[in-house]
Amino acid sequence: MDSLLGALSSGRHEQYVDDAQALGRPETVADGNGILGHLLGSKDVSRALAQQVANSTGISDSLVKQMLPVVASLAMGALSKQTGRGQAAEGLAGILD
Repeated sequence: MDSLLGALSSGRHEQYVDDAQALGRPETVADGNGILGHLLGSKDVSRALAQQVANSTGISDSLVKQMLPVVASLAMGALSKQTGRGQAAEGLAGILD
């Protein structure tokens, strides 16, 4: 949780909300994979999530696996924007309550 709060405080994730072109960059995928690693803990859990989403939606699991890092980056950007710099802990606590 501390690493997530630290990442929210950095403010660099806001670019994913402010600049849609940033979502197509390789560093966005790498950043998203890092976010997924923090949230889910392992690639096995991420793969299981992708399979579950694929089963629920009918979207192929390979496409979901490609989408998850981008969605994670975009969600992190939205959270970062919503909580504001320097207020990440309080904002995240309010969102999670």
